[in-house]
Amino acid sequence: MNAEKIDAGLQSVMANAPDGSPIDVIVKTVDRLNDEDRATVERLGGHVKADLYIVNAYSASLPKDGITTLSDSPRVVMLYFDSPVHAV
Repeated sequence: MNAEKIDAGLQSVMANAPDGSPIDVIVKTVDRLNDEDRATVERLGGHVKADLYIVNAYSASLPKDGITTLSDSPRVVMLYFDSPVHAV
């Protein structure tokens, strides 16, 4: 695990999440989402939700062990918790 690539907020969510439960994340990459990224997320037990190409990122849902493994990828710059947003 490359803890430097996992945001503190995501680390907190991961610490409290039950094993195997999906966690929504935003994955900042060195460039745009590609087929290799999609295949990696699926291999790690998750799925890509959206391509955030404007900021070289994508959103995905992954179990915490998948997030830990993904943090070691040279394509990943940073992982953030994709927290729900509510209008007020």
